[in-house]
Amino acid sequence: MSASSRDSKRRILEGVYEENRRIDDARASSVRSRQSPANDHPGWPRVLGTALLIVVVGIVAVLAQVAGSSGDLSASAAAIRPIAGTVVPSNPLNDPNRLEVIPENVAGRKYIGNTEIPIASLFDLSVKTIVIDAGHGGRDPGAVGNDGLTEAEITLDVARLLKQRLEQSHNYRILLTRTDDSFMSLRERVRFANNYDADLFISLHVNYLPVEPVTSIETYYFGTETDSHTLRLAERENQNSGFNVAEFNEMLQNVGRTMKAQESEEVARSIQRSLYRNISQINQQVSDWGVKSAPFVVLLGVEAPAVLAEIAVLSNRAEEAKLAQPEYREMLAGFLEEGITQYLNKRTTGSNLISAIP
Repeated sequence: MSASSRDSKRRILEGVYEENRRIDDARASSVRSRQSPANDHPGWPRVLGTALLIVVVGIVAVLAQVAGSSGDLSASAAAIRPIAGTVVPSNPLNDPNRLEVIPENVAGRKYIGNTEIPIASLFDLSVKTIVIDAGHGGRDPGAVGNDGLTEAEITLDVARLLKQRLEQSHNYRILLTRTDDSFMSLRERVRFANNYDADLFISLHVNYLPVEPVTSIETYYFGTETDSHTLRLAERENQNSGFNVAEFNEMLQNVGRTMKAQESEEVARSIQRSLYRNISQINQQVSDWGVKSAPFVVLLGVEAPAVLAEIAVLSNRAEEAKLAQPEYREMLAGFLEEGITQYLNKRTTGSNLISAIP
């Protein structure tokens, strides 16, 4: 691609980004004039339709510009990343015979041209409301340790501590799906997050592995490609959902929203890195079970980027003893805060990436 083509491509992308900011500001101003302060921000759900329309127009414009300089629209279209495992021209404009295999870890993502910059970077989407979901509660204690400690007790305490830390250090509105030992169906948790226009949803859980005396950390975002262990875990976590088949099918139709899926995976990776890095300094026996996709209904229903973190293993007696200590729960809240903050800081630099497109 010539230098003039690259400059034209960059100008188009920058123009799309700036136009998104103007639309976002106008929408926010309009919303403020007719709504209460509690809902005074555009959020992911309110800009998603406009965002997808603008990005389609922007990408078409980019491809048209590239095609104009090369005389080959089909080659330009190949610049959009395909699904993982397919073989495509790595440099279609200059060397159509050179091939590359797209790595598995970019499956399902959409990028801007040949760059590694996600579509979400085109949009000035701020995060203002974070919903923290303490798993289980009330008549549903979740996992129960050998000494009687419950998953519901742990997740609620860690959620409260995480809320305090985020409020003290950052300018976000932090909401808890439950504030006491009360029962909430998954449907109620989803409704809570969507009603408050959540920009980010973090669900906290504690694992239970009766046949494996291990300590492990794993973080999930919604997806249907999974293994038998994850399916069993999803079955347990999806109990008491409160959704009927029609409602579930309606939610499932929304699973293709690219930005939510992409951002959910990014925040999951950030949280997983922080949890494992910090916990491994305390316990060298901890296992990094990584970031996975799983069909958790609570992650599907929430409109914002959403993750589920299994922050400990309650079936491990040594782990249960640590989880009973307030100091250890405070540390877990700090590790979660670090992962969330690193993700949010990375998002704020997205606009700088656009100007760096070659």
